[in-house]
Amino acid sequence: MSRLSLEGKDSCHRFQRFSPLSSENCIFLLKTIFVILLISAAFLSEAIPVHATPSGRNFDNIVTIVMENTGLADICGLSPPPCEGGGESTPYMASLANSYSLALQYTTLSNTKGGNGGQNGTTIHSSLPEYIALTAGQAQSDWSSTDCAPTTPNPPCTAGNTLNMIDSLSSTGLTWAGFAEDYPVSTGCYVGNDTGNFSGRHFPFNYYSDIVGTTRCSNLQRANTATIGLPDTPFINYLNAPSGWANYIWLTPNLCDDGHDHCSQIGSIATSCANPSGGYACEEEAYLKQLVPLILGTTLFTTQRSALFITYDEGGGFCPNFNTGNGDCVYSIFIGSGVKTGYTSANAYYHYSYLATIENNWSLGCLVPGNDCAAPNMSEIFAGTPSFSLTPTIWSCTLINGCSMPFTVTSQGGFTGTVSFSIQFLSSQDTATFSPPTVILNNGAKNSTQMLITGPCFGNSRPQVQASSGGITQVSSGHFSCVI
Repeated sequence: MSRLSLEGKDSCHRFQRFSPLSSENCIFLLKTIFVILLISAAFLSEAIPVHATPSGRNFDNIVTIVMENTGLADICGLSPPPCEGGGESTPYMASLANSYSLALQYTTLSNTKGGNGGQNGTTIHSSLPEYIALTAGQAQSDWSSTDCAPTTPNPPCTAGNTLNMIDSLSSTGLTWAGFAEDYPVSTGCYVGNDTGNFSGRHFPFNYYSDIVGTTRCSNLQRANTATIGLPDTPFINYLNAPSGWANYIWLTPNLCDDGHDHCSQIGSIATSCANPSGGYACEEEAYLKQLVPLILGTTLFTTQRSALFITYDEGGGFCPNFNTGNGDCVYSIFIGSGVKTGYTSANAYYHYSYLATIENNWSLGCLVPGNDCAAPNMSEIFAGTPSFSLTPTIWSCTLINGCSMPFTVTSQGGFTGTVSFSIQFLSSQDTATFSPPTVILNNGAKNSTQMLITGPCFGNSRPQVQASSGGITQVSSGHFSCVI
């Protein structure tokens, strides 16, 4: 006799004290109920699928830090790579750029010549449009260009129901968290005026009406417990948790730590900045020197596929290596276990490219046609993406009966293709030739060319050798001088 029959009879004996059913009918009824429960369970398991968090192509978690008002030249000098420090001493920031991946031509919406990311040749120099661009792909608008607080009633200072990155992440089961130093509340949305060293225009999430006034507000938190700035203990503790991190994590430093204002103390480091171009690079150096090692030592970064992206809202309206001064290049780097090391990209990127990189990583839809929908993503920066390196990264040559210099390209990440060589920013009176002008590069291999510069040499210059293949361009900056 089956186990079900024995247990069924036992159950029926108890049930028959309250019902006149025969033993046979009772066992049949129990078997029928059992079959119905099995079918119901199978149906529910199909009707209510469990959505797993999608894995990213290049990272599963990203931490973003946006700094303020300092150009790439102020940190890396006039002719990176390598990044050598600018008008103020920034050795730690330079070491990060040289050790990990630097986007050499990453520009902001404040592109003074109206190039990549620029708004029809106009100068913006307002913070809020840059932050809206980074989180929603929106261009400058009348309301955002005023740098208004989210409480401003007339005209309303809000992005309204504009689709934003939070919408894209949430629609696919991805999670997010926003942290801000000196945030006026420990958790929740804040639509008040600027207070202390907190600036609302640098924390864009409170400008979206599909965040403010909803349960999404619980994703916004204060990053620090100190009166001003560092240490960011709650933020670091969050990254040090054993699990449960958001996929997309944002940190807004306060007005001292992000270099917007002059402050004499950053965490445990006293500072005295010269302020050569509107930003306080030495304060930013002191802040990142204390914070970044803590981030990279957290559980999130030591056990997971995580990336750290550091950029600036806007710079000084200048791009290194470009004699015309065209563009507004800002220090923009990726750090992480999946990021290429010692890598510099010369491709043109901008704030919309940051969005495009995240969208590409998780196969998200884009937000704004012509903006992030048309922006190139920065996937080349991550290990495993086919590319190549160009060495030397920096060179110097004096014209004596011709200036000769060898260059080597090396396949990375399985790259195979034809690489061509050219030179930029050389005097029109001088001529550069490459022998050979193109090389074929196979997977894992190296190949070389020899550059020769001839001519009358009209003054010193800072030319740039470029090696290109398809959409990939690598650069080597040089110093070319005449015989005295």
